[in-house]
Amino acid sequence: MMAEALKKPLAKYLKNTHMKKGYMYILQCCDGSYYTGSTIDLELRLLQHQKGEGSKHTAKRLPVKFLYCEQYDNIADAFLL
Repeated sequence: MMAEALKKPLAKYLKNTHMKKGYMYILQCCDGSYYTGSTIDLELRLLQHQKGEGSKHTAKRLPVKFLYCEQYDNIADAFLL
């Protein structure tokens, strides 16, 4: 039910990027916690995380280790997972 409630606002937000390939990725932080994100530019996003610019969670837990990614036909699919 919660996922359905998020689909409409998310679809509106992502309408201009729905044709771009997307990536879902998982990082492990230095404290053992995990971070899951999505992006259309995986290389840039990983660099941002390593520089402390990726998210508040990872910025406080550097360095981060790249664990996994999946590629999707569009960013909306990657974002929802």
